[in-house]
Amino acid sequence: MKPRALTAAGVIVPMMLCQCHSDKPAERLVEDIDDPIPATMQVPQRMVASCMDLLSKDSSQLPMTAEETEDLHEVLRPLCDTQEEINVYYHGIQYKGDKPIVYLLGTLKADDFKLLISATQAVAYGEVIDDFERYTFGTLTGKKVEAYISRSNREYGIELTGAPALYAPEFHDRVIAMRNNLVLPPEGLPAKDAQH
Repeated sequence: MKPRALTAAGVIVPMMLCQCHSDKPAERLVEDIDDPIPATMQVPQRMVASCMDLLSKDSSQLPMTAEETEDLHEVLRPLCDTQEEINVYYHGIQYKGDKPIVYLLGTLKADDFKLLISATQAVAYGEVIDDFERYTFGTLTGKKVEAYISRSNREYGIELTGAPALYAPEFHDRVIAMRNNLVLPPEGLPAKDAQH
């Protein structure tokens, strides 16, 4: 006996064309179907696991792939190899169309970025309702990296421009401690007055 398949067209069209009052659905042989349903692909287990994790919580950590690790090393290597102090800049709030004010929060050392480059977990997001704040880490000789960091939730990781978002809670805590020491002018104060 040949295998049989049911399709929507195979059921509805004959019922519409034939005015017989049969309860039995129309059947067609598999060979008769013009556009059979494609065979299901094997979904990588990592993808299935990450999708399930995303459904269960706001963010999750996944092991970084070799490509993600390579991108991370390419972005951070200049700061890890420097002998200079690395300035930490916070890009403040934008006031009425003016450019955001950039604040120098302090300095870090290359060892702090070696901690960041050794991260092994990437971060995958569900629905992020938190705003990320923009930071630039740079030396006086022009080596710099831009990052976006959530002030309220370390689980969202560090989003580096040109590299994957990575889970580095210790680095996150150091930067946020610097950010929390900054006293910003009251909201609504014009940018000109805020700079004086």
